[in-house]
Amino acid sequence: MRRPRGAPLSRWVEGILLVAVTLCVGFVETGTTPLLFLGFPLLICAVFRFGPAGAAPCALAVSTFAILAAAQSTEMTKGPAPPK
Repeated sequence: MRRPRGAPLSRWVEGILLVAVTLCVGFVETGTTPLLFLGFPLLICAVFRFGPAGAAPCALAVSTFAILAAAQSTEMTKGPAPPK
């Protein structure tokens, strides 16, 4: 994989903002009220704007936050064993 040459500064800023928003939405997704659907519009945006090279890191972040939210959900519902 090679670094893009001649990419305008606005493209770099757009990429950095996409990463920042993806991370912020990821933390919102794993909060007390899981909102897992919020990551997919960012993933679609990454695909259309940056192609596969931009979609892969975004997909990794979205799936990682989904896994963390699922793990937190099972921890919250586990609770103590019922009495016999």
